[in-house]
Amino acid sequence: MSQDIVVSTGGLGTPSTSSLLARQLGESAVRELASRGVQAELRVVELRDYANDITSNLLTGHAPQRLAQVIETVADAAGLVVVSPVFTASVSGLFKTFIDILDPALLEDKPMVLAATGGSPRHSMVID
Repeated sequence: MSQDIVVSTGGLGTPSTSSLLARQLGESAVRELASRGVQAELRVVELRDYANDITSNLLTGHAPQRLAQVIETVADAAGLVVVSPVFTASVSGLFKTFIDILDPALLEDKPMVLAATGGSPRHSMVID
């Protein structure tokens, strides 16, 4: 049985350094699991593709069907890799809003890699 590693990025651009980093981290996790005899599949969620749905959920409290499927994918994941670009010394608003609409119980006891991309070494403090 294959386990899913979900990669989620909060970048707004295409191409995105956040997406590139997230995929590299996710692929590394899949390789590490394979070396331990665990089959894993990488699922990529680019939050910018769901920006309208995320906003709608924030305003109404109800996830449109497309977003509900993404939330279910996150809930069912064996592990998560989440990456955001640094905007004004913080994660992107899109990334933050997505995390805010998730039920915190979905993330309990779930292995996760949290990463950020930025323009200077000082931006690494965002993860803290």
